[in-house]
Amino acid sequence: MRKRPFFLVLAFLAFVHPFRGTAQEPPTIHVMYYSYFRADFESEDFFQWNGYRSWDGRLHNPANHLGPELWRYDLALGSGAPGSGMHYPFLGRYDNSTDLETILWQFRCMKNAGVDAVCGSNLAHGNDPDFVPRMLDVARTAGIQFYVMDENGSGDLGGAANQSDLDQGLDNLIQKCNQTLIAHGTDEAYFRIDNRPVYFLPFWVPAFGAPGIEQVEIMQAALKRFRDGVTVDGREPWLYSTSVYLANFSGDLSYDLNGPPGPVVHMSPGWSDTGFESFTCWDPLGIQEQYNRTDIDETLRDQNLARAFSIYISNQENFGATPIVPIQVGFDTRNNSGPGAGGLHEVDPKYIGPHDPHFWRRQIQLALASGAPHVWIAQWNEWHEDQTLEPGWGFRDEAGNEEPFAFLRILADELGRNFSEPTLPPQTSVDPEIWGKVNAFESPTPSPSPSPTATPTSTATPTFTPTVTDTQTPTHTPSPTYTATPTPPFNNEGSDINLDGTVDALDLLILLEDWGKVTGGGPNSKVH
Repeated sequence: MRKRPFFLVLAFLAFVHPFRGTAQEPPTIHVMYYSYFRADFESEDFFQWNGYRSWDGRLHNPANHLGPELWRYDLALGSGAPGSGMHYPFLGRYDNSTDLETILWQFRCMKNAGVDAVCGSNLAHGNDPDFVPRMLDVARTAGIQFYVMDENGSGDLGGAANQSDLDQGLDNLIQKCNQTLIAHGTDEAYFRIDNRPVYFLPFWVPAFGAPGIEQVEIMQAALKRFRDGVTVDGREPWLYSTSVYLANFSGDLSYDLNGPPGPVVHMSPGWSDTGFESFTCWDPLGIQEQYNRTDIDETLRDQNLARAFSIYISNQENFGATPIVPIQVGFDTRNNSGPGAGGLHEVDPKYIGPHDPHFWRRQIQLALASGAPHVWIAQWNEWHEDQTLEPGWGFRDEAGNEEPFAFLRILADELGRNFSEPTLPPQTSVDPEIWGKVNAFESPTPSPSPSPTATPTSTATPTFTPTVTDTQTPTHTPSPTYTATPTPPFNNEGSDINLDGTVDALDLLILLEDWGKVTGGGPNSKVH
């Protein structure tokens, strides 16, 4: 048996997948944010809080009390059905469409929990030229970074009846993206990767064309045209989009140990032609499905989740994209589903997941352990789908105590931070009916967090210095400027020294044990 030369050990270290992430920078944490809630208490204009019909078919009326608690109003919150738990915003009916103090408090919550970048939707702001600079001003004060999610523009594409309409919509979208990034892409508060301003296009599938591969090809061609048309001072911005609609085409949203998860399996190498830097999943429904499975134990569920993240990564790496893995706190669209709901789409109950603190922690641990350079949280405040990381009444910590900030604390804990509640917004920015409850709240004494089983070691994050001094802002905010190099798949079978079917640290230890007498391969080893 020959000695294995040193270059073999180097090759082993370079290609073994279990070592991914142990020497790289911590991932960038993105959170998706909606600034479309409005609450004018004098005029009783409560936009979006009444956005969907209730579980019993009636319209919500945010001016009416709901139940014996005088601070609880009839808002569009998840299912809202009896026994649903009905989570409720910590600040009550708030206005984050125009009230900068409310937005600042939300951004500080994110910042203190370890979020790096706010992916902000312009859905309710149309072509308002002040939207982006207004959000950047708040982000700068909070010491966090912001970038645009052009949901308003891409939403218009969904109504395209033919190719001509789609082309016109794309022209408008390209023009708006260029204008936005030229005007604001170099702002220190605008999030960049490799000094390239980031822009998220949640692409809505055109209505024309047959469902299936034909429509996928339409989407791919449109993304490529968008990418080719966007430049900022001769540099290409960092663009990414969603792939969730491919799952809708396939009708397969299930996870299976014997098959890859639906939301990403149908992404083909053709996506590399789009030129987009990455893709994510708008609603990672399969993740919530894993929570609701009753036919598997927790260990097997974790294996499924880890495998799902691995497939998200490999699908993107296979066509040259930078991996992003999505996680979510909860999901409940029964308010938006079914006849007369006036909402989104029918959702199978198995995809309805609760705000479970243990499951949230495991998602974070597995996402960090996956080695992906970006983790995307869906969403901060989509209250009508109960998809909310934002503090809320009814949330509970791992000890069972009511804790509005529980999920932010868990995120901070897994990122190696100590979460601190930011100072409340001024009383004028808080629902007057809930001010007393909010002002008197004290978080319960946190119980020791469980020992993580899959969390990589965190290292110090880069420094971001806002131009506005803010005594509540922690002294560091990550501002990553890296793009991960995709890791090629490992295919050196000869490095499986102990023939256990995996290439891992045990094989490396065997290599290093005795250069002159390596016996781990056994008599049937392929390396002699």
